[in-house]
Amino acid sequence: MEEQDIRVLMMLDGFHIGGTETHVLSLTKALLNRGVAVFVAAMPGPLESEFRKLPCTIYMYDNDKSKFEGWVRSNKINVIHAHLETSGSYAAQISEKYHIQFVYTIHGTYYHPSLLRKLIDRPHNRPTLISVSLPVQNWLRKYGIPSLLLPNGIDMEEFSAKTSNLRAQLNIPPDAKVLLYASRLEEERYEICKQLLKTCVVDVFNAFPDMHILIAGGGVKKGKIKKCIHTLKSKQIQYIGNRIDMPALYSISDYVVGTGRVALEAISCERPVIAIGSKGVFGLVTPENFNKAIRYYFCDHKCRLPLHENNIRKAVMEGLISSHDRQYRSKELRRRVGVEMEISRVTYRICELYKEKAKVAGQ
Repeated sequence: MEEQDIRVLMMLDGFHIGGTETHVLSLTKALLNRGVAVFVAAMPGPLESEFRKLPCTIYMYDNDKSKFEGWVRSNKINVIHAHLETSGSYAAQISEKYHIQFVYTIHGTYYHPSLLRKLIDRPHNRPTLISVSLPVQNWLRKYGIPSLLLPNGIDMEEFSAKTSNLRAQLNIPPDAKVLLYASRLEEERYEICKQLLKTCVVDVFNAFPDMHILIAGGGVKKGKIKKCIHTLKSKQIQYIGNRIDMPALYSISDYVVGTGRVALEAISCERPVIAIGSKGVFGLVTPENFNKAIRYYFCDHKCRLPLHENNIRKAVMEGLISSHDRQYRSKELRRRVGVEMEISRVTYRICELYKEKAKVAGQ
C-alpha cells in the first residue's frame, strides 16, 4: 500500500480546543501533505472552523449510527484512528464490524484499562495502541497492554515566534511582562489555576509589579475562574477563554505556565515554560532537564513534586526570577523539540504504521 492508498478516519469526541484535538489538527494537515486521504468525524465545537480550512471530509455525529456507518463504508475507509474514550469505543465497534484496521492513540492515564484490555484480547483485527509518553506506556504495561511509544507531533512552522498586535488588543503595555496560563479548566488543572492566581496576588505582583496574567482555556470550571478573577479586582489579570490564535498568544508572553502539549507548543515558540501538570509540579524547563521533563511529560502523566500550594508557588517564583542565558535556552529547547517531535517526523512513522497494518490485513 502506498500513502495515496490510505483512507484514514480520525475520530474525536468533538471539535473542542485541547491538546488532543490540536494534535489531530496538526496530524491531519501533515497527512494531507503526504497525499493521504483524511476524513474526520466529531461533534460540533470551536475548533471545527480550523478543520474546515483543510481539504479533508468532515462528518458531524448525529444519533443515526447506520447513516454514519454507511458513510464510512461508502468512503472506503481502510484505517480508523481514534484518540479519546467515547469516540474510541465506537471506533472499536465499527472497526470490528467492518474489518477496518484500527489505531488508537492513548493521550493520558484517564482511559479505562479494562476497556483497552478487551480491545487487545479480541481474536481478530486487534488494534495498535500508541502511547504519547513513557509514563503512559508504563501505565498501560501495568495492565498487560502493549503500546508503541510515539510522541505527539508539533507543527513547528505554525508554532513559532510571531509578531502581532495582540498586546494592544488586550490592553497590555508593550514594556509589561506577561505570564500565560493555558489549559482546559477542569479537575486538577482548574485547581492549579486557582493556586496560580493566589500566588500572583500574594507574591508575583510584589516582585513584578508590571506583570500581567492571562488565563486561556475553556472547561466546566471557567465560570469559577472568572468569578475568582472578578473577586481579585485586578486589571492585570484577564480571562480570555478558548483561543485558536495560540502561536500569537505564546509569542506575546514572557512566561508560560502549562503542561503536555501546551508546554511543547510554547517551547516551539521560544517561550520559557514553567511546567505544572495534573500529576504534579516540574518547574522551569531548561536544556539540562529537558529529557527528564519529557519522561514526566511535564508532570501531566507522572508526578515529580506533589501539587501542593508551596510547590506551585516556589516553581512559579523561581521560574520568573531565572533569566540566565534565556535566549540560548529558548533556541536550544526549540531545537530539541524539533529533533524529537517535529510533526513531519511523527507523521512519517504513523504513515508507516498505517501501511504495515494494511499489509498484515491483506495477508
